[in-house]
Parts: sequence; structure tokens; C-alpha cells
Amino acid sequence: MPQGEFFHRYILGVYHLYKKLLTNFPNLLIEGCASGGGRYDLGIMFYSPQIWPSDDSDTAERLDIMSGTMLAYPLSVFSNHVSAVPNGQVRRITSLKFRQELTSFGPLGYELDLNALSSPQKQAIHDQIEWYKSKRDLLVNGHFE
Repeated sequence: MPQGEFFHRYILGVYHLYKKLLTNFPNLLIEGCASGGGRYDLGIMFYSPQIWPSDDSDTAERLDIMSGTMLAYPLSVFSNHVSAVPNGQVRRITSLKFRQELTSFGPLGYELDLNALSSPQKQAIHDQIEWYKSKRDLLVNGHFE
């Protein structure tokens, strides 16, 4: 078997698996994962309409990741999470406000230990989520020109 055929057959197998899952569970949302390097394709979007574009959740680095992803994919496709600081990948400390503002473009999530947060931080998260909900249609489905 030619070397490139292995990877093609693998992806066809993934598509087949996703098709079976979605046939049996039509309301299942499968979020694809970049596995650390933007490894998602337009074909997978049929089965997995939401992706995690990079395991790198550092806010400053996500600026470049999001800019590149937006060249080919709409905001509604890629998830963004407010992660803990210091960041697990690069150990950078960024403000909660910066993390929240950047991750508001597209589907928003939080991956934080709420027990480790102060009351003002919890209130800021609550306020951000309320703001996000009021603007979600624009932030997820809007067009950047």
C-alpha cells in the first residue's frame, strides 16, 4: 500500500465511525481536535461542525491561532476557552479580562477550577457570560470584513 494511502484510509475510517455515531445519536455534537497542529479538514466539518484549533490555550498565542483559523473557517466552527494562569503550555500570566475578551469570538468555554478563584473573579466570569449570551449570535455567526 503506498504510504499516503494509509492516512487517507484512516480518515475515511474516522468519517465512517462519525457517520455511525451520528446516525444512532443525531443530537450528538462532536468537537474535532487539532491535536496540536491544525489537523482538521473540511470533510470532517460535515460530521464535527465544531473544532478545537490548538491545544495551546495561551491567550497571546491564540491571537495568531485564531487569525490563521479565521482565514478558512467561520467563527462558529472553533471553540475558545478561558484557561487558568499561569498557562499550562508557556507559563504566561494574562489578565482574566484579556482571556475573556479574546475567547469571546466563537463558541465560549471556561476550563478553570472555580474553587481557586476569588469572589471578584467569579463575578467577572458571571458578568462576561451574561454579556456573551446577549451578543452570542454576532460573536458566533458574525462576519469579519
